[in-house]
Amino acid sequence: MSPRSTLFRCAATVLVLVTLLATAPTRAAGSEAPAVDLYFFWSARCPHCLEARPYVLRLPEQLDGVTLHDLEISRSRENAGRYVAMASALGERASAVPAFLFCGEMHVGWDSAATTGHLLRERLQACRGERGVAAPPRRAARRRRSRCPGLAASTSTACRCRCSRW
Repeated sequence: MSPRSTLFRCAATVLVLVTLLATAPTRAAGSEAPAVDLYFFWSARCPHCLEARPYVLRLPEQLDGVTLHDLEISRSRENAGRYVAMASALGERASAVPAFLFCGEMHVGWDSAATTGHLLRERLQACRGERGVAAPPRRAARRRRSRCPGLAASTSTACRCRCSRW
């Protein structure tokens, strides 16, 4: 491994740790549960991402305490690097979009609002309820959806875009 690569990995790890600490849930005055940061990684070249995006953009309006980080990766090396670093911090690989990271979980792919959208909404609400006051993300609760909910295994790759050419 080259010194430059090692330096990039170290910097990415520090960035992830700082991000996780900075976005740790806190109880705001008058709120019942801590905030949840939803990181939405997508590509302008991905039709599944473009289909998911309007739904995802409305989530913070519909779910109290959800903060959306809308991160397009095909035009931003910084966002792409953040995706790789955050996935790595969860023990996952940043290999496809759309990707949703929150509460120590990583979900990849999009089928429809009725399937994937419903799953995201449920997991975000459960995360908010499970976390209590300022509880940190739990690695043990990490779940990775390698295929879109509601699709048969034989069609699972139809709901996500490989990001080898972000």
